[in-house]
Amino acid sequence: MCFGNLWPIGAVALVILSARNVDAQQRELVRGTVRSTAGDSIPNARVRALGLGVDTIVRTDFRGRFSVVLPRGRAQLVTTMLGFMPDSTSFEILGADTLFSVQLRRLAQQIAEVTVRAEAWIGIRGVVGDEQTMAPLAGVQIRSMKRDVRVVTDSLGRFEFPLPKAELSTLQLSHAGYLSRPAMTRVQRGDTTSLVLLMKRGEDPKQLRFALSDLSHRMAWAGIGTLVANRAQLSRYGARTLEDGIFLSGLLTQRGIQLTRPVCLFVNGEAQPNRPLWSIELASVDFIEVWGRNTEQFGSFQARWPGGRCGAAATTHRGGGPWVSVWLISQ
Repeated sequence: MCFGNLWPIGAVALVILSARNVDAQQRELVRGTVRSTAGDSIPNARVRALGLGVDTIVRTDFRGRFSVVLPRGRAQLVTTMLGFMPDSTSFEILGADTLFSVQLRRLAQQIAEVTVRAEAWIGIRGVVGDEQTMAPLAGVQIRSMKRDVRVVTDSLGRFEFPLPKAELSTLQLSHAGYLSRPAMTRVQRGDTTSLVLLMKRGEDPKQLRFALSDLSHRMAWAGIGTLVANRAQLSRYGARTLEDGIFLSGLLTQRGIQLTRPVCLFVNGEAQPNRPLWSIELASVDFIEVWGRNTEQFGSFQARWPGGRCGAAATTHRGGGPWVSVWLISQ
C-alpha cells in the first residue's frame, strides 16, 4: 500500500458535507474529505461513524473522501490515521447541508525521524502500523523482492531501507499475527520516498504464501512487456475504476503492451475467472502488474489458473495471458 510522501507537520482538516437523502427512516448521506493543511488528500484514514443505532467504519479513498449513511439527530465521527492523534467530533444531522472541520495533531515522536530530508541518501523511509488501531508495529520484517536486503521496524514502527540507486521497489512485510503483504513504490533519482504502511491481523493462508513467493520471482524477471504501477500512477486522469485507470493512464503504450480481451485476472494472488476490470474500484487498489501475452516466462500465473490455461489457448507457450494481477490496499 504506497501513499507517497508522508504528510506535513500540522493538522488535518476534515470537511464534512451532509446531503439530504430522505427516506422512511429519515437517514442522511454524510460525505467528507480528509486533507492535510497543505491541501493534500489523505487516503485510507479510518472514520468510525456513530449515530442512533449505527456504528460503522469506513475508509477514505485515494482522494481522501468518504461517505456514510446516518440517521437524523446526534452523530459522532472518530477519525484516526497512523502518525496523528485521534479526534472525536460530534454534530447534529438536521437534513440541511452541514459544513464543519476537524483537526488532527500529528504524533511527532512517531514519524519525525522518517521525514528527514534525503540529501545524498537514496532509499525508502517509513512507518508500519496496525490497520485497525493505527498503532505503530515493532518487529515487522521488510524485505526487498529484488535485492537481498532485509530490515526490521523499530519500537516506533519506523524503518529505513537503503537503495543503491533510484528504482521501482517491491517490498514484502511480515509480522507474527498479521497477514503478510506486498508494497510497491518508485524512488525517483536522487530522492527518498516516505511510506505509511498498514497491516491487517490474521494468519497467512497457504495460498497467500505461494502468491507472494511467485510475486517475488516475477519482480526479479519483470522487464519488456511488463507494467508495474501503483494507484497514484493509474489515477492521474480522474479514473474511478481499474479498467479506466489502466487505459487512460497511457502506461500500456509506454511499455509497449497490448491488453486484449479476455484478460486473465488475479486479485491478491487468487484467480478471478470472468471478473471484469471495471468491477474493481481504483480507490481499493495498492498496485498492479500487467503482463502482455506470452511474456510471463516464470509461468506462475498459468500454473495457478483453474484448468491450467488462460489466454493464448491455441499455443503451447508457457506464458499465456495477457495477465493482470491486482494487489488491494486491504489483503
